[in-house]
Amino acid sequence: MAMKVLLNHLRKYGIKTEDITIHTDNGAEFNGGMIHHNRGFVHYLKEVKKSNHIFIPPRYPNSNADVKSNID
Repeated sequence: MAMKVLLNHLRKYGIKTEDITIHTDNGAEFNGGMIHHNRGFVHYLKEVKKSNHIFIPPRYPNSNADVKSNID
């Protein structure tokens, strides 16, 4: 999983996973609720890596662009 590699890399440089918030759309690949009974991507971030997660609101396609433009 790419997120595992990324979070481990950041932790290696002293960035706490608790201080990270991941933004995703509402795609089935992220919520995992229907197939895996909430054991998917979001479960991994919140329960295993203790990171934060926010779903981009439905029907707001520019929200993803807004997130990317706010990176310092």
